[in-house]
Amino acid sequence: MRKYARKNFSFILVITLVLVLLVGMIPAQAKSNSDFVIFLQAGHSPSAKTSGASVTYDGKTIREDDLNEKLTYYTYQKLTAAGYTVYLTNPITLYPNLPSVIQTPCPSNRSQYDLDVILDAIHNPSKYNSKITSQPDLVLSLHHNSSGDGTVSASNPSGCITFYTNWVGNRDGVGKYERNQESVQRSYDFANILNSSFQQSSYPSKSSVQLNNSNNHLTKYSRVPTILLEAGFMTNTNDLTAVQKDSNMSIMADRITSAVNSYAAKYPNSIPPYSSEKDPPTATWFQPDETTNSKFIAQVGGVTDKSGVKSVLFEVWNCSAGYGSAKQYAGVNTASGVWDATVDISKFDNKYGMYGVNIYGTDNKGNTGCMMTKYVNVIYDSSLSYTIMGDSGTTVNQMINYYLNSGKTYPQYYIDRNVDLAQFCQIYYEEAKAEGVKVDVAFAQMIYETGWLQFGGIVPVEYFNFAGLGAFDNNSTGQCANFAEKFGDNATGIRMGIRAQIQHLKCYASSASLVNSCVDPRWDAVVNIYGRGSAPTLGQLSAKWATNTSYGYSIMKLINSLNSMSNTLSANTLSLFAPPEAAPSTSPEAAPSTSPEAAPSTSPEAAPSTSPEAAPSTSPEAAPSTSPEAAPSVSPEAAPSVSPEAE
Repeated sequence: MRKYARKNFSFILVITLVLVLLVGMIPAQAKSNSDFVIFLQAGHSPSAKTSGASVTYDGKTIREDDLNEKLTYYTYQKLTAAGYTVYLTNPITLYPNLPSVIQTPCPSNRSQYDLDVILDAIHNPSKYNSKITSQPDLVLSLHHNSSGDGTVSASNPSGCITFYTNWVGNRDGVGKYERNQESVQRSYDFANILNSSFQQSSYPSKSSVQLNNSNNHLTKYSRVPTILLEAGFMTNTNDLTAVQKDSNMSIMADRITSAVNSYAAKYPNSIPPYSSEKDPPTATWFQPDETTNSKFIAQVGGVTDKSGVKSVLFEVWNCSAGYGSAKQYAGVNTASGVWDATVDISKFDNKYGMYGVNIYGTDNKGNTGCMMTKYVNVIYDSSLSYTIMGDSGTTVNQMINYYLNSGKTYPQYYIDRNVDLAQFCQIYYEEAKAEGVKVDVAFAQMIYETGWLQFGGIVPVEYFNFAGLGAFDNNSTGQCANFAEKFGDNATGIRMGIRAQIQHLKCYASSASLVNSCVDPRWDAVVNIYGRGSAPTLGQLSAKWATNTSYGYSIMKLINSLNSMSNTLSANTLSLFAPPEAAPSTSPEAAPSTSPEAAPSTSPEAAPSTSPEAAPSTSPEAAPSTSPEAAPSVSPEAAPSVSPEAE
């Protein structure tokens, strides 16, 4: 009996082991599609009020929000047919019966739901809809693109773009929208899976994936994997025709569903919860946002982390060439919390324009993330080819209009000396014409140096020093040239101050002799340090006339604005200038004659004249030279223009 029981027990044990092995060979049940939750956001919805882009083509207006809602509807239908659980983030206008997380209508004072409210609904869906108990596995924000001024053209950009962001961390440090690296990785993966799905179909005909950390609010701050799809350009003729076809909407929804299938198979489980211990370093500022240097320093500051910062990486790309042109630069720690990288656009085929910069930080625990994304506009400096000598065609009337258009107040001090704005501009025209210097260069330089004649630096208004001559950094007011003291606190002194500036420009730009006797106190300094003709173009004054390497470019921008001004004075402008009293005649040397078209619509005597004695009779070579320590002065709004060696 005991022997039989022993055999029976052994048999049962064997059967049990066999069953265990068989069960182990059966694959685990995969997460069903119905357990995979997707939120769809129709961009700029609801479309009850116009929001987003709109274009007019063939006599009708096509709105982006309508297209977004329609694509959302098709995508919802395809995904639910595949068994997925799908909700819209909010109610939409064209299809109000689709289930949504947010149940309440859009506030009447808004054209679309606040994106922070939508983010909250993504992160806390049960707060808005009790049927939804957990965060989604994936969020798709569906949009249509536009470019330029909204004009529809076959030459405009085209194609479908899937955007993702790689921003990681705690938004604004308040713990509101913590995003971990896993969310970034999955967003990136889905963007590429979706793009691959598009490329396996005849529609859309063109697609790409792009990184955008700057203005995609949902993709940047959503804790769960999120992408933003721009399903075609409404401003491209071919794209606009295609996106309005129901058949194409259906194809695109099919491709989205195919991509979700692949993604869900790769990531069947939700992302792990956020942990501040995995936060990468943070940064607070970046520079520059604009430069004219083809080799510039990208600099990020305020870089900190609890565990310390191990390294910083700059990822740079030319925006016109696309993210595929990105190159990486290891940051150099140049000061506490400050990291630099030198970017040379010759590595990007010398392309000017916008450059994107992702700045990644890695802490001592090995946590890495994108601290910020910034953009640098690398501008071709046209001042490098703009000659100082010549005739720009700029008129006195344009100078008057330019100054009045600034809203600045012309100095009463000059009016009290019988030189109103019209006369002041006339003098600039006459003196520039006499020496063959472009008047727009001289006048714009004066605007830049004096801050629209507001001064405020170490050169006072009463010195009649319009270009910081003899003024250097850290020097006192008394060391800069005082033309009122030398030539008189009157119209003559003003003219001599203008003449000195123009002669100084000619010294840099040309080897030709002066027409009038030299009144430039810094003539010899230029001759001795740089030599005559050392800066024939405006851009070459940079780091010579001033320490600022963008000096010429800054003045060039003013020149462009000046030359865009009207040559006609309005009745209101004319009324500002009373007919001047007859001025004593001058010698040709003191006030050269002007062409008729140069003078403003005031009386010919507008410009005060000076006596022949006003100009000293020294040759340029005999002009006294001031000591190099002599120093400058500009208004706070003008950039200081001082070179260590010269001005």
